[in-house]
Amino acid sequence: MTLIDAVGTDGADPGSGWSVAGVNNATKDHTLIRKSSVTGPNTNWTVSAGTNSTDSEWEVLAKDDWTNIGLHSSASGNSNTETKAGYIVVNDSPTVSAGNDQTVCQGSNVTLSGSGAGTYSWDNGVTDGVAFIPSMNSGASDLPWGPTNVNNTTKNIAVNSSELVSLIINHSDVNQNGYGYVKFTYDDGTVDEFRFWGNGGMRLWNPQTSTFTTANYAVGNHSAAFMNIANSSKQYYIECLTTSGINKWEFRNLNTGLVGIELFDNASWNGLSNVKISQLYYLNNYTRYHHL
Repeated sequence: MTLIDAVGTDGADPGSGWSVAGVNNATKDHTLIRKSSVTGPNTNWTVSAGTNSTDSEWEVLAKDDWTNIGLHSSASGNSNTETKAGYIVVNDSPTVSAGNDQTVCQGSNVTLSGSGAGTYSWDNGVTDGVAFIPSMNSGASDLPWGPTNVNNTTKNIAVNSSELVSLIINHSDVNQNGYGYVKFTYDDGTVDEFRFWGNGGMRLWNPQTSTFTTANYAVGNHSAAFMNIANSSKQYYIECLTTSGINKWEFRNLNTGLVGIELFDNASWNGLSNVKISQLYYLNNYTRYHHL
C-alpha cells in the first residue's frame, strides 16, 4: 500500500481529533476544504495541517457546511478557472477491546478486536479478532532472580515497571523473636509491605494495630485477607502453596508500575530460604492501525 495523501497520523491517537490551522479537534465536527492554492497531495500531516490559517493547506469551516459539497474550485496560473470534484472521508480513531477486564495468565489466549473503521492491522503480528497468546519473558534482563537465602540480611531486586512478577518464598521458620517481610515499591511512590512470622503458616503484621494476627494462615488463597490486613494500596495474588516441611508462598503483583522488591529477614532461624522470582510476565504494548 502506498500512501498518497494524509489526514492525521497513522497509528497515533489524537484523542478527540487532530488540530488543523490552529483549531483544536478540527477533524471532528468541522468541515475541511483544501485551499485552492494546494495543487497536489501531501503525506506530511504536520505540514499539511499547519499551525494557523496562513500556513495550513486547509480551510476549517463549521460542522455540516455543505457549500462546496461534490466540487472544488481552484484558480490556476491564468484567468481560467478549473473545477475538480473530490471527496475526503475522515474516520474517527478506531477503538480496541480485549473484552471484559481480566487477568491473563501465562499461556492464556487474548483476543483484540477493533471497531470504528473498515479494516485493521496490528503490530506484533496480531490479527484483528483472532485469539493469540501474549509473549512472555520479553525484556527480562535481570530476572528470574534467585534462588538465595535471606537470613539476617536485606535483598533488593530491581523490576521493569511494565512487568508482573511472581515471587516464590520458602521459609523453614520465622519465629516471633524476629520477622521477615516482602516490600513492593512502585513508580508512583506507593510502598506495600507484608511482614510476618510463623512456622506451618504465617501470622501477618497489622500496621493499623501494630500487632501480628492471632490467625495463622496456612495452605490456600489469602489475597483478600492479606491486602486488607496490610492495608495495601495495590492489588496482589497471595497463596500459601504448602506447609509440609518447608512453607512455600507465592506473591504476585497485579498492577504495573512495580520498580523494586525488598526482601528482609532478621529471624535467628533459617528465615527466608530459597527465595526466587520464578516467573516473569512482560506486558507487550499492542498498537492498532486503521485503514480508511
